[in-house]
Amino acid sequence: YRYKFVVQVVSAFLLVLSGNWLDSLGGLFGIYSVPALLGVPITVFAVVYVTNAINLIDGIDGLSSGLCCIALSVLSVIFFIQGQYIYTLLAVCTLGVLIPFWCYNVFGNANRGHKLFMGDAGSLTLGYVISFLIIHLCVSNGSFPDRSNPYLVIAFSTVLVPLLDVIRVVLHRLREHKNPFLPDKNHFHHKLLRTGMRVRMVMVTILCVSVFFIALNLLLADANCGSGEFGMIPYQGQILEYFCSGSYFMNVWGVDGKEMYTRAMRKDEQALEAYRQLGVHVAAAIKIVVLTVDPEMIVFGGSVTAAHELFEESMYEDLKDFAYPNSIKNLKIRFSKLENPGLFGAASLCYDK
Repeated sequence: YRYKFVVQVVSAFLLVLSGNWLDSLGGLFGIYSVPALLGVPITVFAVVYVTNAINLIDGIDGLSSGLCCIALSVLSVIFFIQGQYIYTLLAVCTLGVLIPFWCYNVFGNANRGHKLFMGDAGSLTLGYVISFLIIHLCVSNGSFPDRSNPYLVIAFSTVLVPLLDVIRVVLHRLREHKNPFLPDKNHFHHKLLRTGMRVRMVMVTILCVSVFFIALNLLLADANCGSGEFGMIPYQGQILEYFCSGSYFMNVWGVDGKEMYTRAMRKDEQALEAYRQLGVHVAAAIKIVVLTVDPEMIVFGGSVTAAHELFEESMYEDLKDFAYPNSIKNLKIRFSKLENPGLFGAASLCYDK
């Protein structure tokens, strides 16, 4: 196990060298930005932890591969929603390879030579791929490190069962003064097997527990979400936040937001046109929120005390032809009263159901 552990640590550092290290917790425990001095070792630990968790829970047919199928399905949806199609493709392709294996592993007949087994090579590879996908969700690449990320908890909840099982098993081995790295018969599935449950029923039970944790975190994330997930929705070949945040002016017009505001105050035609177009994009953001959660109120954050007057007219003009007039009519749209209106952050909207 020592050689495996060394290889896993080196492999984890390869992720760090590629730029994929945990630099944001997205508001988890009230923490957003994470310095490299702390983020890099946490990333290495997380990769090794998840990789071994998937490997150690591979004790009965279909369990480890089934948990990985669930995790990859959820992760592929998250990356698709965020518009990160390369990572969606990685998750879907891995899932596509894994599903036939799971079928032969669970329903195959060994006597006829139709049964497949995973082994350490398969489980460690799956654990490494899943840990890479989860860690990538924590990477802000220096942009919007203070934005909440509700998908982060959901992503980790996909492997919560094996993660908790590892903690319980290691603590038990240490309490019994045994080597925590040597195998035993004290895993979650071993406990259930000793109750008299059949192997396949144990597998189904643990998979259902995993689905339960994911569904619970989805409900909790939905109950406490802000607008970060809406900002990641694909929109006009980019993401919504590209067109509806303070970076819009630099992204589209090549001018800093504060400078654009100053020009607009001087009645510069180009600046005024930029704000008019921004109003159309902000209206699109409102429509997406209305169609998704049908809120009673939308509040725009950021320093928009004065800036919203520059795009408000075009925003309401674009909302006039919206297919849900009653929703818009009853919707309360408010702008935060913050100082320093030169810095614009219209995409930082929140909603109240």
